[in-house]
Amino acid sequence: MTGLFERASKQKLRFNTAKGTIDTEDLWDLPLQSKKNISLDLIAISLSKAVKESSEESFVEVKNTINKELELK
Repeated sequence: MTGLFERASKQKLRFNTAKGTIDTEDLWDLPLQSKKNISLDLIAISLSKAVKESSEESFVEVKNTINKELELK
């Protein structure tokens, strides 16, 4: 089984930030937190919201409609 970073880099995932798009390998250079610049925390918060918005809620049926790329990010 491959690791998350390996899968993300093989798929050449890009991450949208307030300062533009960054590559998977650019994540290594970001701080965990920052009030003025982009950070891993801000990216994770944004992606978490996107995952929640992409899922459908049903009280009767179990559906798995979460975008696999978003989950990997």
